Amino acid sequence: MRLYDELADWWPLLSPAVDYEDEAREVAELLRRSTDGEVRTVLELGCGGGSLARWLRGSFELTLTDRSERMLEVSRAINPACEHRVGDMRTLFLDRTFDAVLVHDAVMYATSRTELRSVFTTARRHLRPGGGLVAMPDFLAETFEPGIDAGGHDVKDGRGLRYLEWKFDPDPDDETVEVAYAFLLRDADGSTSVEHDRHRVGCFMRATWIDVLADLGFDPVGCVESAGRPVFLATRR
Repeated sequence: MRLYDELADWWPLLSPAVDYEDEAREVAELLRRSTDGEVRTVLELGCGGGSLARWLRGSFELTLTDRSERMLEVSRAINPACEHRVGDMRTLFLDRTFDAVLVHDAVMYATSRTELRSVFTTARRHLRPGGGLVAMPDFLAETFEPGIDAGGHDVKDGRGLRYLEWKFDPDPDDETVEVAYAFLLRDADGSTSVEHDRHRVGCFMRATWIDVLADLGFDPVGCVESAGRPVFLATRR
């Protein structure tokens, strides 16, 4: 996926940390709600550019992981005191446990039930007994609607980005949907270019999420709504 590799330097213009302050307050409360006891250490799977971590780091000791070294470089620039580790959320093994595990919208890149189970197996492996899991997909199969989104930001050095995002489902019989992106990029010298990217993401029923978590030994497992999106809360037993 080009967005997380060769286009990673543009991430702060696509999804800047300033946009995450309010959401981070809600996420902090959800982490505490899902965990038995104090939440001091938090592992984030698929942290991307660290925009959410920017606001969580004042409340928790964060370990930030992502499969993309380029995205971790972006995160290190705004979260220099946090531990960063390269690793895929499906297979990561750090040989230690945390009070809580957070998987933000990176969980969308689990594109099969097997991969979804692998992500939550990773989460469980890194949780202490009573540790809490917060997983935040963008949508469920019951709530998915095709459509477009657009936006972007400018920065002081003269660079700017505008994007068009198009979500659609080419095969309603499977458990994935497609997301196509067009990026209009303006460099500091005023020159412009257009880039494209296309992602395949998971689209599972609510019951599928709950069944996978329960089967792995999370209890209780619940689904709430935060800022208009589904959030799965689970506790390791």
